[in-house]
Amino acid sequence: MVSSSRKKSSKESCVFCKIVRGNILVHRVFEDEHILVFPDAHPKKPVHLLIIPKKHIVNVEDFSEADRDVAGALLFGAQRAARISQCLVDGKRRTVAETGYRLLSRIGEYGGQGVMHMHIHLLGGERMREEEW
Repeated sequence: MVSSSRKKSSKESCVFCKIVRGNILVHRVFEDEHILVFPDAHPKKPVHLLIIPKKHIVNVEDFSEADRDVAGALLFGAQRAARISQCLVDGKRRTVAETGYRLLSRIGEYGGQGVMHMHIHLLGGERMREEEW
């Protein structure tokens, strides 16, 4: 099996690393010392956020034991983002956590990973269709 590390983009050229450094400006929904949450530039749902580690990690296959805190921060960051992000459902403003959401991470070429920097998509704000599974 070919390691995902061979397909790494450099920290200098990685678009998500540029966002973390502030070279590309985005609306920062939430951040802490490990992660950053911001809206996807090409949203697929009314709420479409990206949760990324500030450390350049290619994907789940690139995590090491030393990255346990980062891995946990990604999931807690998704939880917090869902609790503070709102959507309109049946004429009422509700949080994405109340209505439900999906978390998606693509790993490697066959998994459809487009940016070689670990990221989790948080999708919500409307009911998911069966064919989206």
